[in-house]
Amino acid sequence: MSCSVNKNIPEQVVTPAKKHIIKKNYFEENLKQWNKARNSVLILVPMSGENVAIGRGIINACLLSANDASDIDFYVENTHDVDMSKLYEKFKEHNFDAIIGPVFYNEVGKYEALFRHTPIFSLSNNISINNQHVIACGLSPQEEIKKICLTIKASKLSGVLLLVPENSYANKIVQLMRQQLVKIGFNEENDVDIIRYKSITKDDATRIVQTSNRRAVFVVDPILNIDEIDDKFVFTLSSSVLNNRENWNGVIFAFDDNLNRKKMVNLYTSNFKSTPTIIDIVAYDILNAIISSIKNHTALFGTKFSGCLGNFEITKKNGIVRDLNLYKIESDELVRLEKEE
Repeated sequence: MSCSVNKNIPEQVVTPAKKHIIKKNYFEENLKQWNKARNSVLILVPMSGENVAIGRGIINACLLSANDASDIDFYVENTHDVDMSKLYEKFKEHNFDAIIGPVFYNEVGKYEALFRHTPIFSLSNNISINNQHVIACGLSPQEEIKKICLTIKASKLSGVLLLVPENSYANKIVQLMRQQLVKIGFNEENDVDIIRYKSITKDDATRIVQTSNRRAVFVVDPILNIDEIDDKFVFTLSSSVLNNRENWNGVIFAFDDNLNRKKMVNLYTSNFKSTPTIIDIVAYDILNAIISSIKNHTALFGTKFSGCLGNFEITKKNGIVRDLNLYKIESDELVRLEKEE
């Protein structure tokens, strides 16, 4: 595995992985020539600036994924203050099999224009960028909300109470919830109650839920005393839970957990002395899928892959389609609610 990267790369990024002994000059600033492997992958991440920690984590995850792919070349480019004209000159005659990154959805357009014929797997979770050329690979709230809404309907919980803060993020989630509920047959006026707050205590929030006639409740903050809510089902998003498990005991969310994730987390932790984020795990899964497709000469699109976040399929029409299940946190552990098929 060989990489060409820009300057200002923290040395701790290149902690030794399983077989590769990553030396200090592993990421050479100026390769004299491209390596001659038939296949290659470009990784676009912030390697300097305020988001350098995000880029560092992604590169660490990609090092683990690429560990046994010695017949594939990997190149890394810094997306912070990038000079697109120089990037074009550098890669104008290079044909990549795939691109991982950029991280942020508002960066996608310029790379999509530059690499017109290469599949781009952005690590954003904004599915509005999905098209035949670009795929958003982050854990999408749309996927989770769809699973939650279908569960509410199947459980005959007769509607939902949305108890959310007054901010742009919560507004987007409310919009997605309303759209999905209407799509599966709920009446927006009769089946959906929305309460917004600027600030709220746990006691007040719990009291609101207790007195509501809705048995399904959706929140984005850990504002409830769950132990005091016996006859309700409280839902949220996995991104809220997994970053703060201790405050979410008993709350239901859509996710998938398996031995692959646990193995990856242990390997990552032992190599890099830190815990991978969800975006690191997503990058690991996507690069594994790309490597598998290249090495086995199989289609990347339309093939089912087994990843750390469950089985998934990459489709040109719908982007990443993941198999999600329902979980909740019990004593800081993920507990699956649905039975194995």
